[in-house]
Amino acid sequence: MKVTTIQSGDSKIEFFNSIFGKETVKVNEEIVSEKRSLSGTEHFFKIKDSDSEVNCRLVTGMGRYGLAIDFYKDNKPVIQSYKSGGFIIPFLTAFLGVLIYNLMTDYLF
Repeated sequence: MKVTTIQSGDSKIEFFNSIFGKETVKVNEEIVSEKRSLSGTEHFFKIKDSDSEVNCRLVTGMGRYGLAIDFYKDNKPVIQSYKSGGFIIPFLTAFLGVLIYNLMTDYLF
């Protein structure tokens, strides 16, 4: 599933993420990084910007409202997401999942 698109000069950067933890970064329709992670990772790649190559880093992780993405060009932040409290949502999701499962098995079986 496409999560976001970032336009940087002539480069179109797309980030995809699957429910199985596969993260893919494409630049101008070409895959430049693929990794697997359920809690977030870093992707390193280069883009062409004003006739020169620029080092880029896309950092993924869990934020307060779900997936958080940071994007850096030459170690300078371009996009930074708010990440405080990121552990709460996965914890509550797991807790509610176990609770619902236990309630269903108690009443259905």
